[in-house]
Amino acid sequence: MATFKPVVFSTKNHIKSDGTTNIKIRVYHNKESQYIPTDYYIKPSFMCSDGTISPIYPDADLFNYELSEVIQKYRKAALKIGSARSSNMSCSEFRDFIVQSVKPDYGYIDFVKFCGDIITSTKKEKTAEWYQQSLKSFLWFYGKDRIDARDITSNKINKWIDQLKIAGEKGRPLRNGAINNYVRGLRALYNACKKEYNHPDHDIILIPNEPFAIDNIPVYKKVRRNITIDRVNGKTNVCCPL
Repeated sequence: MATFKPVVFSTKNHIKSDGTTNIKIRVYHNKESQYIPTDYYIKPSFMCSDGTISPIYPDADLFNYELSEVIQKYRKAALKIGSARSSNMSCSEFRDFIVQSVKPDYGYIDFVKFCGDIITSTKKEKTAEWYQQSLKSFLWFYGKDRIDARDITSNKINKWIDQLKIAGEKGRPLRNGAINNYVRGLRALYNACKKEYNHPDHDIILIPNEPFAIDNIPVYKKVRRNITIDRVNGKTNVCCPL
């Protein structure tokens, strides 16, 4: 069973200019420790060894009560995971999962925000642009700028493809190559999202859909044009055979 305890670090690099330091929640799990920062700051001398705020500190009772509430949230999240799954998690995996699960919007996986973060962090400009254009096309079709990742289904991807064949954002039908490019870009973003939120080793699957396992994705084949050696050498008066 994991344990949670408020602690402070008193080394120089943890102390602010006003002499206070951040109160962190120490997570002890599988014989390892990890730390979760809180919104609370205090001078190290007011933190007792048992993880409570000294009674001589102003509003100590309120601080202790609120810190207890924070810990209870993490304990509840840990209980929801269950000991069978959590026992196979490293301490850092366990900490990351409970921190994520107590967020107010945990039940909503914001796919658009996730994609925005990926695009911003992508160093290759052409790749970032590819992701951006793919997402832009899908948002145009979807008609919303906020999408839960779990609402993306094979039915919606099929309808998006069908719409692009009729007309895209500019009112013209797209060629197979352009549609294929957009779908592959969105699929790459979606797979990255699944990798972020799913933890199959621990039986945690928050995004179960496989929306790109479809047969409707147009196949793009590059057309090769053969030219004669004479044409390569600049003899343009020589006709190429049909």
